[in-house]
Amino acid sequence: MAVWRRGLGLLLTVVLVAGVAACGVRNGGTQPDSDDGTDSSADDGTTTGVRIASSLSEYIRSLLADDDDHSMAETQRSTLERALEHEGRVSVADYESAWADYKQCVAGHGYSEPVLIKYDNGIYVTALREDDSSDDARRRKFLEDDAACFATHVLYVNAVYGMQVGNPELLVNTDQATVDCLIREDAVPVGYDEGQYKEDERLYLSEKGTPTLDFSDAVVRSCLAANGWPIGNDQAVWRPFDTPAN
Repeated sequence: MAVWRRGLGLLLTVVLVAGVAACGVRNGGTQPDSDDGTDSSADDGTTTGVRIASSLSEYIRSLLADDDDHSMAETQRSTLERALEHEGRVSVADYESAWADYKQCVAGHGYSEPVLIKYDNGIYVTALREDDSSDDARRRKFLEDDAACFATHVLYVNAVYGMQVGNPELLVNTDQATVDCLIREDAVPVGYDEGQYKEDERLYLSEKGTPTLDFSDAVVRSCLAANGWPIGNDQAVWRPFDTPAN
């Protein structure tokens, strides 16, 4: 049995890179220019303090400009353009509509309707996918169709919405953005820092030791999901091949 979940972190990284590239780069294309033309990265070469863009509106404009082949569905493009009229903020209705378009697209390819997990901050992710088949070709075709539907209908809207609820400072460093979100939501004390977060993450993933951060807490999970690392309800499963859509 194969169980898998879309690499949301990777997809979000693709969007982040697109935004950073549109803002200009220096040092061989590894660091974005800051607003005043100076390098805002830390002296140790990390991305501490580096922003994806000066504002959500600037970030959206860079995404629209990069879509010169019009790979976005018109509905996704219209949602981003509409957000520009509201300081770059995607409305809840538009965000949910983009996910509904994605679900319809997947079902239109003959798969069962995607099962979604919704976090307390409104972020959606797809549930774990489960497949009893050993047909690798069929699975590859599904992954291609699913990725195409996601990119066409919801990828960029999802990234913008995730930033506005989980990374309002538009930090490239998503670990720091997650820490800031946790502090902002009173899920951790003000002194909690990126080093502690990374250690908690290590303990949680290795299941060796007890992290100080409560990864089962709904607020914690919401901050993680908004910044590209969804920890969802593992009881929710999507079986895309079970019942083809009519």
